[in-house]
Parts: sequence; structure tokens; C-alpha cells
Amino acid sequence: AQAKPPRTTAAWDTRTIVVMGLLASIGVLLSFVEIGNFFGFMEYDASNVPAIVGGVLLGPVPGVVIGVVTCAVHALLMGDFWGGLMNAAAVTVFVLVSSGIYWRERDTKHAVLGLSAATLVNVPAMVCLGLAVTPIYTGWPVEQVIGMLLPVVVPFNLGKGAANAVLAFALLKPTESALSSKR
Repeated sequence: AQAKPPRTTAAWDTRTIVVMGLLASIGVLLSFVEIGNFFGFMEYDASNVPAIVGGVLLGPVPGVVIGVVTCAVHALLMGDFWGGLMNAAAVTVFVLVSSGIYWRERDTKHAVLGLSAATLVNVPAMVCLGLAVTPIYTGWPVEQVIGMLLPVVVPFNLGKGAANAVLAFALLKPTESALSSKR
């Protein structure tokens, strides 16, 4: 059996902080590779994947920090407060659920369970937040936003969550191996 790191530590060591910075930097770079444009404001990018990987490998709090820093830097560079807020909420929910489940029993089964649950939990969370925030920054009436839920918002968030989960799962072992390497 592989030795597992302690569940909690009092403070982050230098290595953890460096890894968090590296993953946040990769997330910022990925945030500029956008795919699709749904209703002029919904786009997919893989910028949440480094935070998800960081959450699974380093713990929920480092993962959330990686995700929020990534979203904040992108929002500041692009002048997109509302998009940054929505993305920060999405990555926070996703990381807390996926890494929270994984850190209970750190194995492949719990990684898959955590990523799957995070995909499913993220959808209603983003629907609720979207109902509250979208009318503010678009000026659309709530009824118009409600009309977009089933045909646009739910499928988009399911697809985004599934893509992020698959990419994160594919990168877990290689990233873990790279981080544990003494080279």
C-alpha cells in the first residue's frame, strides 16, 4: 500500500505553495483558450481543471485557492467581474465536492465518485446563482433567464462539469507522479 500524506497540516509548506502557484498559472493560461459562445456569455475553458487536480492532490482548501486565484486574475485582466464571480463559484463548488469526497478515502473509486458528484452538484448550484446574478449583469428579466435553464444552462453546466471531470481524472496520476518525483 502506498503511504498517504497526513490529512491536515497546520500550515502549507513551501512546496505546496509553489505547486499551488504553478497550477493557478496554468489555470490562468487555460482561461484564455475558450470554446463556444452560448448566448454571448457562456464559454467553456479548461481553467478549472488545475484547481480540481490541486484539490484532489493537495486538499480542498488549496484547490479552492487555486481556482479563486485563477478566476480573479482572469477577471482582472479581462475586466469581467460577473464572469469571474460565476466561475469562482463554479470552481469552488466543484473542488469542495470532488476533493471532499476523495479525501475521505483516497483511491480511484473515490476520485471517480467525487468528480461525478461534483458534476451533478454543480448544475443546481449554478442554476441558482445564475437566476440571481444573470439578470443583474445582462439586464434580462428573470423570466427570460428561467426560459434558458433547460435548453442552455443545464446542458452547458453538465457538459462543462463532465469535460472538467474527465480531464482532471486523466491528469491525476501523471500530476501526482510529477509531484512525487525527486528530480
